[in-house]
Amino acid sequence: MIWGKQFTEGEFLEAIAVDGQSNIYVAGTTVDEATNEVVTFLAKFNPDGNLVWRRLFPPTAEEITLLTSIKVDGSGNIYGAGYVAVYVDEQGLVYIPDAFVGKYSGDNGQEIWSKRFKSQEEGEIGKIEEKFRDVAVDGQGYVYVVGFAEGSLFGNHLGAWDIILAKFDGQGNMLWGRQWGSAKGEAGIAIAVDGQGNIYVAGGREWSIFIDKFKQ
Repeated sequence: MIWGKQFTEGEFLEAIAVDGQSNIYVAGTTVDEATNEVVTFLAKFNPDGNLVWRRLFPPTAEEITLLTSIKVDGSGNIYGAGYVAVYVDEQGLVYIPDAFVGKYSGDNGQEIWSKRFKSQEEGEIGKIEEKFRDVAVDGQGYVYVVGFAEGSLFGNHLGAWDIILAKFDGQGNMLWGRQWGSAKGEAGIAIAVDGQGNIYVAGGREWSIFIDKFKQ
C-alpha cells in the first residue's frame, strides 16, 4: 500500500472516481458537527492523499440528496447520480426516492446543474421509487445514467421495477430517455460507454443478472 486514508466515525462512502491527473474524488454521507444532521459530502484528494477540498450538501427538513455513483470527465468536471430521499414520516425514517443526476465543479465541488425525475403515479404511501444507480461520461462529454423506476418515467411502466436509461449533454439537457421491462421486474445497476458510442448496462432481472449492449 502506498498510502491510506482513515475517515472519521459516522462517515460512509458511497462512490469514488479518479481523474486523468490521478486526483481522487469520493462521495458519501457524514454527520455535520454544527447541526448533528446527516449530510451528503463530496471531497477531492490529490495523488498523495491530501485533502484539496470538501463540500457538504445539507438536507432540508423533508429531503436529502444522496450520490451513489460519481465520474469525472476530461475537463475535471464531476458527475453524480443517485436520488433525492423524500421523507414521508415526521421522524425521517421512511423515505421515497426521486432519481437525481448532477454536475459539480472539480475546482471546489460547487453544483453546476442538477436534474430530478419522478413519475406521476402514486403508491400506497403517495409516491413511488425512482433511482439512478450509476453514471458514465464519454469522450465527448455526454453523460449517461441508469437505474430503475416503479412508475412511468421515460415510457410506459411495465413491471414491478423497470430499467431507466437517459443521456444528457454537458449542460444538463436531456437528449433522450428510455424505459423498458417486463412483469418480472428489472433494475439497471451499472453502466459503461466505449469509444464507439456503445452503451453497456448491467443489472438484475427477477432472480438473475444481465448485461445488455445498446447502440445509440
